[in-house]
Amino acid sequence: MGRKSKSHIRKPEILRHTYKVVEEEGFVGTTITKIASRMGVNSGLLIHYFKNKDELILALVDYLLETSIESYHKLLNGQMTPAQRLKTLIDIFFEPNGKSPTRGKVYWSCYAMGLRNEKVWKRIQKLNQKFIEFAISEMELYEKAGLIKVEDKDLAAITAFTIIEGFGYVRYTLGDVQKLDQLSRIMKKQAMEALGVIDIK
Repeated sequence: MGRKSKSHIRKPEILRHTYKVVEEEGFVGTTITKIASRMGVNSGLLIHYFKNKDELILALVDYLLETSIESYHKLLNGQMTPAQRLKTLIDIFFEPNGKSPTRGKVYWSCYAMGLRNEKVWKRIQKLNQKFIEFAISEMELYEKAGLIKVEDKDLAAITAFTIIEGFGYVRYTLGDVQKLDQLSRIMKKQAMEALGVIDIK
């Protein structure tokens, strides 16, 4: 088969493939050539959109920012009751196998890079703020349904975020599966306490 022409290539497609390559190779092992090979296109077509790898990586972080909350909404069935919605989110955030839609290997790779790259770090901060805003909007829904009771939603969201981030990091560094399962249950309980959960049965 021949290579795809430029007219068939769009930035979102490039970024989706970049995500997969970074997930498999890490940032150090990711190259424009590898991304182009995965897509079946010439490297020059990617350079048409992104001048170099650094520019592409910044675009990837922006892509994560734009799609982060959308990925959670896709997992939440519109027909769910508020209680089902809350339970589903808690399960997603503290899933021991590490399949969180926005807290995967690529996110943590971006986080590590951000410690040495101010442009990336600012984007990570925006991503995290967006996550907190999402949590607050969800809490408003749960409060109306009588599932939670909390005075300071902003503080509760930040506290829950801290617990989720801590578990997310440990999930990728702790090799003991049994301990990870136990930790998951403990962190779920702490997160629900932070959110003022009354009952989600």
